[in-house]
Amino acid sequence: AVATALTKQIDNSWSEGDNAGGLDTGSVAADTTYYMFAIYNPTTSTADFLFSTSSSSPTMPSGYTKKKRIASLRTDGSSNIRNGNYTFFGGGYRFIYSTQIAAFTAASPAAGTDLSLDCPPNTFVLLSGSMAHSGAFSWYSVNSKTEGGQVISGTIGNVFGARSSITPPFPILADSSSNIQHGHVSGSGSSTVDLDLNGWIEYL
Repeated sequence: AVATALTKQIDNSWSEGDNAGGLDTGSVAADTTYYMFAIYNPTTSTADFLFSTSSSSPTMPSGYTKKKRIASLRTDGSSNIRNGNYTFFGGGYRFIYSTQIAAFTAASPAAGTDLSLDCPPNTFVLLSGSMAHSGAFSWYSVNSKTEGGQVISGTIGNVFGARSSITPPFPILADSSSNIQHGHVSGSGSSTVDLDLNGWIEYL
């Protein structure tokens, strides 16, 4: 248990206590997933927090033998933590970016190609977006690669010559490389798809 909140710095090596470094080893990297752990030293009855790129085997400080993973985060291209809000629930949490991450913009994406997302691996991604098309109608979907290829996706269909929103009805599971897959693009005329990553849900 952690009795009081602590401020830990991901860009400094771990040091015990508040306003101190929190990284288990190495230097903070750009565009990387980091896992946050609550850690405990049973000899001194001291609790603290730790950042690591390992989801299960962080390099633990001397004397700290207990750990519990509590959440994940992403760094940006400048190795800064991407801003957002966490909502914790029994068994996991939801993270929503303060500013949506542009995930994809292209004309008529090919079905079956990977879409790499700025999220931790094996999380349920939350997407939104829109689609424009020049023909009479069109539709588009995105798929999970890890759930038997079934289309668990947001689609639009029978929409006539306009830009329409794409809102998945439920989260889509990303794989161990943080990828999902473009599904079907169908209809008449050409289509342009814009997708944004809103955040993710992770079960721990």
